[in-house]
Amino acid sequence: MNPYYASLIFLSTNLPHQAAGTAENAKKFDALCAALRAARATVTDALYLGDTADDGQPEPVRALYAATLDKAAYNGKTFGVFTDETDFKNLKERIATAKDEHNRLVYTVAADSPMKRMVNFNLYKIYNESSKIVAAISAAKKNSEALTQDARQKMAEAITGNPGKATPTKDDFEARADACTGSAQAAAGRSLAADLICVCSGTDQSADPCVKDLRDTNYIAATTAKTEAAVTAYKSIAARCPALEPNKEATPELLQTAISLFESELGNSAYTGNTGNSIHFILGQGAGATCNGADSSTICVDYTKTVGTATIAKIPWVAALTTAAAKLRQAQAGRAKLEALRAELKSQARTAWAEFGLLELQEALQSTNIKATETQPKQITDTACNKHKDSTTCQPPCKWEENAADKDKKCSLDPKEAAEQATQETGTGETQTGKKCSDRTKKEGCEAENKNVKAGEKSVCGWIEETCKDSSFLVNKKFSPINSSISLLAF
Repeated sequence: MNPYYASLIFLSTNLPHQAAGTAENAKKFDALCAALRAARATVTDALYLGDTADDGQPEPVRALYAATLDKAAYNGKTFGVFTDETDFKNLKERIATAKDEHNRLVYTVAADSPMKRMVNFNLYKIYNESSKIVAAISAAKKNSEALTQDARQKMAEAITGNPGKATPTKDDFEARADACTGSAQAAAGRSLAADLICVCSGTDQSADPCVKDLRDTNYIAATTAKTEAAVTAYKSIAARCPALEPNKEATPELLQTAISLFESELGNSAYTGNTGNSIHFILGQGAGATCNGADSSTICVDYTKTVGTATIAKIPWVAALTTAAAKLRQAQAGRAKLEALRAELKSQARTAWAEFGLLELQEALQSTNIKATETQPKQITDTACNKHKDSTTCQPPCKWEENAADKDKKCSLDPKEAAEQATQETGTGETQTGKKCSDRTKKEGCEAENKNVKAGEKSVCGWIEETCKDSSFLVNKKFSPINSSISLLAF
């Protein structure tokens, strides 16, 4: 539903409508009460600020930047942006102990490396960018609070004529001749409080001008400025306005709708004090020529001099509510800006994690390379075999040839044995071409498969009956008599 119509429904359904049929100014009273209710509504900062819990520097940005500092800097009491010793200490404790929902450490401190320094530099830039966003959020919140405070000031001003003062005192009321008849320039419409008593208080109250059984005679033609009589009149009349709904929140639409409702009640063709268009700026139904309150026909407000050739925007309390509505609209726009900044701040945290991920990726790759190097088969060369000068030291994959043509190369590399031994050193139990124990053709190569077998563990291969057998053959061979016995018992 359009906010304007929603506010109009709220105002129209919450007005008193207590006047009898003779209450000529009942609708005028209703309109002023609606404006008074709107001016008294609550302005809650939280609605314009939103959730402020995460408006500071995101923890991941701070923690990841700190965790990637060089060890010497990280172990110091303070460093760079971390100027507070206690804060830096607490942050490092958080880095060391923070865990996720799976009880895994959230942060890690990597060893110093060129990559770590590069990541730290990029995280420093992210930290600075986040700091700018945090500052922008802080400024936006201050601006929002200033706008809502201005709105409150203006809403109070609409009631009494004084910014920030919501409860009128005698000093807020002029003499009736000035406040109601407009004999003084821009006097009429100075405040809602004054307009209410102009429309509902006067000498002759026999007709109950606003509300049934409300007959106030405190604000009459002879009433002077700054008297308690005006305050008394206001209290009795305002008390007949419906009570303000608890925690009713002010909105630009609520304030503007109240102004529109007031404008719809302006005008009195029966008024004889002015002619032409001026009748549009009379609030009251009497047929009098003035609004001095001397009788029932003069209980009204004449805004002619206040408005002049302009519009109702010149009426002070209308201008105050209009300004308040504008301030709240700006605060609403500020809320949208705040949410955009908060989304940007969260994005910085995600960017920080992505940057740190580069360091984690490098460490993972380095770890993989180290393991690959550790498991790489040792390569025996022909040159290494040639260094052995007797058959006792010439061991597989080297082969001794007593009658070799080259006397310095009696011990030379046996390619087949070299391949078999290389495969054995990988711990796979297979040759590089995927061969099994049965493919071993020599006892030395077969037994070499058991080189890394620990005590108590089963052998990989065994040399039996001049062939290389795998472990499954050895097990079956060992337990075959038992199996045979079990078979015989079955009969």
